[in-house]
Amino acid sequence: MLVGFQSLEKCFSVDSLSVRGTIPQWLNGNLLRNGPAKFEVGSNRYRHWFDGLALLHKFSIKNGKVSYQNCFLNSGECKENTEKGQFSYRSFATDPCGGIFKRIFSGWFNRFSDNANVNISKIGRHFVALTETPMSVEFDAGTLQTKGYLKYDDNLKISTVTAHPHHDAKTNTSYNLVSKYGLRNKCYFYKLEGNGLKRRPFAESSVSNPSYQHSFAITENYIIRTDIPFYVKNSLKLLFGRPFIENFHWDHEKSTVFSVFNKITGELIAKHSVPAFFTFHHVNAFEKDTDIIIDVVTYEDASIIQSLYLENLRGTDLHIPFPETQLTRFKLPRNKGAIKTERLYQNLELPRINYQYNTMDYRYLYGIGVHSKTIFDHLIKVDLKTRVHRTWKQADCFPGEPVFVPNPHASSEDDGVILSVVLNEQSQQSFLLILDASSFKELAVATLAKPLPFGLHGIFAT
Repeated sequence: MLVGFQSLEKCFSVDSLSVRGTIPQWLNGNLLRNGPAKFEVGSNRYRHWFDGLALLHKFSIKNGKVSYQNCFLNSGECKENTEKGQFSYRSFATDPCGGIFKRIFSGWFNRFSDNANVNISKIGRHFVALTETPMSVEFDAGTLQTKGYLKYDDNLKISTVTAHPHHDAKTNTSYNLVSKYGLRNKCYFYKLEGNGLKRRPFAESSVSNPSYQHSFAITENYIIRTDIPFYVKNSLKLLFGRPFIENFHWDHEKSTVFSVFNKITGELIAKHSVPAFFTFHHVNAFEKDTDIIIDVVTYEDASIIQSLYLENLRGTDLHIPFPETQLTRFKLPRNKGAIKTERLYQNLELPRINYQYNTMDYRYLYGIGVHSKTIFDHLIKVDLKTRVHRTWKQADCFPGEPVFVPNPHASSEDDGVILSVVLNEQSQQSFLLILDASSFKELAVATLAKPLPFGLHGIFAT
């Protein structure tokens, strides 16, 4: 079994990591990472990778030196589960009560998990850990200590929200996509302007069967919601029934629908239907001529959810039923016309770009790659113009999400570095890998003496 799917029992810090190679002089700041890291509570075991209790990581880079620390997010779920030695909240795929009657007598209804183990974002001046439930859990970026829920200046009613908000640097406005379940289901976007904390809803739609939403896309003038045919048949059962993801149903006979809204007014501009696909991650979107171009990592169906149950990930070898992915480009006409679909690359996940090029006609994309049926084992750089790709791969090593950090004096889109936390399964150590983003060659490696659980997403903050 890969040690990356084992629980970390105790937090630790290292003042100075062993560094091989040369770290660029301009690279100073903190790589903040998030991900599931504890999968047992007492004698109970979580069922899915996405259930694990959140662990925050920080690699601090200063003057060519690297330090490391981690800390469990002290969420309500983490505190209560640890104190009781049992599951107390409904999570992504684990049922703490085991049946409807136990839920009734335990008062478990409406206990949404606040185990924000997916992503990290900076909202105004606040660093927060995020997942798909409504609570943004604030933490101190210096100490990684949990501060509590971020207090917004509004009373929005939210059932789920994506873990991938967007920020428009030109207008200094952040956006996110919300689903609200009940007798009348609806989806809407909200915007946060400047450093304020008042979320302003817009582009609201009623939906009969809410689909699973993990991310969305924005362009200069539009915001796009992607409704995949992995949806809730009965939202009341989602509120009062089984664990979250088990309420969603895949229907390959239904279409995936792109809904395009005006980013200022919220007006619905167009709806486009394409053959069914599943997705976690939108890569980028931009406007070109009369089209809206949207790049998405697509799956044929929702079987990836099943692949990531811990009983599959904790097998005796490295082969898991990891389905094929496609980096797919959709050209959506702003008015009338045919939709064009193009496959750009195969078997890529956790996509990242130089975010300064978000909403723009970009050229470079970075991600982790899978080989055949083996779990992610290499890093990829794709040139969308030439269709040439570069890879980084090392025996027995399993990299995490590649985070692009631009050179402050950049002269091109790929002038910067790639940061990735890599697990060396053979040596049972993790290391911070620093690649030159242009050549994709190794610049430096900062090694920990211990292995780290696999993470999901993060940011670089200066």
